[in-house]
Amino acid sequence: GEGEGKTEETEAEDEAEAVQRMREILSRTPSEEETSKSTGAGGIAQEALHEGLSSGDLSSQSMQALDEEMKIENIDENLLRRFLRAHQMDAGKAAHKLRRYFAWRESCSYGLDFPVKRIDQSSPGVLKQMITGKCYILRARDKLDRPVIVVNVKQHDPNFQSYDELTIFGIHILNSAEALLTQEGSSGADQFLIIFNLEGIAASNIDYKAAKRVIYMLTNFFPERMGVCLLLSAPMLFSAFWVVIRPWLHPVTQAKVRFAKKQDLKEFLDVSQLPVDLGGEDSHKYY
Repeated sequence: GEGEGKTEETEAEDEAEAVQRMREILSRTPSEEETSKSTGAGGIAQEALHEGLSSGDLSSQSMQALDEEMKIENIDENLLRRFLRAHQMDAGKAAHKLRRYFAWRESCSYGLDFPVKRIDQSSPGVLKQMITGKCYILRARDKLDRPVIVVNVKQHDPNFQSYDELTIFGIHILNSAEALLTQEGSSGADQFLIIFNLEGIAASNIDYKAAKRVIYMLTNFFPERMGVCLLLSAPMLFSAFWVVIRPWLHPVTQAKVRFAKKQDLKEFLDVSQLPVDLGGEDSHKYY
């Protein structure tokens, strides 16, 4: 009805105002306190280390690149909106988190000798994890034109790679899915569908540290990118794990997580597009 339309209109106006406020905040030089919170050893490293992540200091070259990326005219409006939505339209908090995001992209973290933003298939540990088949992006998109990330948890061995390598691999997958959203001919979808295939998992596949790291990455560096997360064919042993990790998720994120069976996947993809091991007809070898 008319009331509903007005609410949507008001929401759009509120968001436009918040974007403007955020632009104003970002165009100001951050205070010393804010800078130490956002970049270098004093801030991003401190919080990152708390989360079990490594974080390198920014070289002078990285600082120059950061200054360039942080120029308000270079910042994509959709990025501003995603950070605002992730922080309930709090322009100050969203601006602070966005500065941290750019600092992270320019930092040589996770033992890398180049900035995080340059991670690709040739980065340390990426190929060796790719060929295990534990995580890949489907060739097809879902019915809402979202890229689909499949995680085969039973292929995950916590001891097979270092946690830095695991993080680099995760960033590569998320970057690749993000690139699909902006490629030519995309419909304007701006989120992913993530399927955690839990069929056949054993206690040895359970990895709390990896789960914490994935949640941290999605929350801080890929906010509002996860549209739906399906926990597929979860066995009984998963429930104890879920009890621990569920509180780590923001309530908004919790609402996006669903337990599912293979037949439920038809709601999201045609059977012809689903891999055979997910109950579909696509026999394409992803690894």
